[in-house]
Amino acid sequence: IVNPTPQVNAPGSIDLCSGETVGFTPTGTVGGSTFSWTSSVAGVVSGVSASGTGTINDVLINTSGVVATVTYTIVANANGCSGPGQALVVQVDPRPVITSTPDETICSNDNTATAISSTTVMSAGAVVYNYTAVSSHVGLTGFSSGNDVSLATPITDNLDNATPIPQTVTYTITPHAPGADGGDCFGTPIVVVVTVAPVPSAVDPANQVVCNGASTAAVNFSGIAT
Repeated sequence: IVNPTPQVNAPGSIDLCSGETVGFTPTGTVGGSTFSWTSSVAGVVSGVSASGTGTINDVLINTSGVVATVTYTIVANANGCSGPGQALVVQVDPRPVITSTPDETICSNDNTATAISSTTVMSAGAVVYNYTAVSSHVGLTGFSSGNDVSLATPITDNLDNATPIPQTVTYTITPHAPGADGGDCFGTPIVVVVTVAPVPSAVDPANQVVCNGASTAAVNFSGIAT
């Protein structure tokens, strides 16, 4: 009896975001085949098993800031025969990382100047960001939110503080890369706090009428000081 050489059905390739599971189950040309595999890595990836059998369930973590690749060489085994290795190539996109200009303090009716940047290089497309904002008081207005904002576009809200004391707006900014081969890879949010000082003002004291040579009553000023 001459048994056929088992073959692995062409596995092709998989694109993932960092932190996702490979989840690949090999199939073959000969019924009852079992499958063994080994791996090799190009780039910086953790969570890679050196070898294994059956389904590949590695959770691949890429924190390098650039794309990395894991190649699994899969071999089919049946009836005491082994076939040639077939390559499953898994491309792992990093999660985008962003930084911002520091927290700032501005005067009421001034614009924020929060710039966002990233050095993460995705497989395709650009890193963009979503942001939301929450104020510390209903008297602070002018803040906004946005989705899919280009890194070339800073947050420039015109903030109005109608209260007599400083208030804050807290921006939560989340990077993502909707055009990446691995899918829309989201990164970890960052937080930027903008403090808005009120506009200083003074309340005119009451007028006084005094006789020549007499002293005035105390003149007391009040208002908003910053």
